[in-house]
Amino acid sequence: MDGLLLLLLLLLLLLLLLLLLLLLLLQGAKLRKSWKVPNWKIVVVGDMGVGKSSIIIRHTTKQFFSDYESTIGADVWPTTINLNDERTTLHFWDLAGQERYGAINHCYYRNADGAFIVYDASNPQTFNSVLQWKYELDKYTTGQNEPPIPCILLANKVTRHCYCSITISSSFLILFM
Repeated sequence: MDGLLLLLLLLLLLLLLLLLLLLLLLQGAKLRKSWKVPNWKIVVVGDMGVGKSSIIIRHTTKQFFSDYESTIGADVWPTTINLNDERTTLHFWDLAGQERYGAINHCYYRNADGAFIVYDASNPQTFNSVLQWKYELDKYTTGQNEPPIPCILLANKVTRHCYCSITISSSFLILFM
């Protein structure tokens, strides 16, 4: 009888140790989850050929290529940065600028935290599309009673020798505030 009681006590002690180990593992999992690097989804939109891929690749890989193939659908380019002394991962979603991908692009807008709208400073026609891109972003990224996601307007190819005279009124810039 004493041997059976001792065996039961040992089994109970083993069970308690296993429960303690499980609690420690669960606590460790919670800590690891809290240490996870924050992620931000940034969609990059604009007409075909404005240089969306060039901007993203230059930023994420520090390389520049003069020739690119048109993006089909979307390419995702992650990069990790330090923001306020905290590691943060930015996922740049390079979306196709061709009209035929417009319906597909709307799917990629979901859960975006911010956006870059890119236009070609040497081609005023691409600037004329900026409002349409902003409208689409607001329509497909904003839920009821939510503010629109932050958008940054990027003028690309400004180093080219062009005599473009795009003027931006203050009423236009309010859309991006």
